[in-house]
Amino acid sequence: MDEVVVRELSPVVRKRMGRPARYITPRGARVVLSRRFGTPVLFTIDNEADRIHQVHGKGAFYEAKQLEVLAEHFPEGGTFADIGANIGNHSLYMLLFGGATTVMPFEMNPDAIALYLSNICLNGLEDRVTLETLGYGLGDVEIDDAAVHAPKGNLGWAKVDTTGGGDIPLRTGDSLIDGRHVDFLKVDVEGMEVAALRGLAKTVASCRPNMFVEVDHRNRADFEALMEEWDYTIARAFGGNRINENLLLLPKERR
Repeated sequence: MDEVVVRELSPVVRKRMGRPARYITPRGARVVLSRRFGTPVLFTIDNEADRIHQVHGKGAFYEAKQLEVLAEHFPEGGTFADIGANIGNHSLYMLLFGGATTVMPFEMNPDAIALYLSNICLNGLEDRVTLETLGYGLGDVEIDDAAVHAPKGNLGWAKVDTTGGGDIPLRTGDSLIDGRHVDFLKVDVEGMEVAALRGLAKTVASCRPNMFVEVDHRNRADFEALMEEWDYTIARAFGGNRINENLLLLPKERR
């Protein structure tokens, strides 16, 4: 299994990650066995200060109620694009309980990717994940020297620096998806959501996916203008904090 996983990863991820064994058992991590709806779920945890790890450590999915709503708006057997996949909370849920046949994960942070791969492989889901989409940041321009800045307490707060000096490739989602059909876009990219979505314009136009997007308040006007341009409407707002809010969006023709 390790060799299959290694072969499908992007060269950037292979270079940063090191030995294949790390994909399955990251050093210093522990594994929690839980059950949901009678199905066993394995969570890999290596940072007790991280809020998502804390929830997984209790055997639960992070933001489980929101995940249930996503599943209600997801077509059985469809493809789920997990943009800002972090350690795989949404990918695992949609593959195990949300009706997804395939997940396309997009995650640029090597530390998060190690745990994502562990979670996917320990749950036996690697054949249903397009691993080659890992290792890239998403935006509306393409560069090869972006950098990642992540606080120690939360991998999910990693931010991309597009001014150069790093070794993370930034690509448009359209170029990585490459014409494949997507039924649902989940976007959680810490303030880069508008740029990431602009780089997905062709995919959105051709697939008309439902969307779940974390939107920073400072980006709200630009985001709503883009959704109006694309004929999308906010179907549900999940309540936010001082920085951002999660929104479920549907094409207007589907309301």
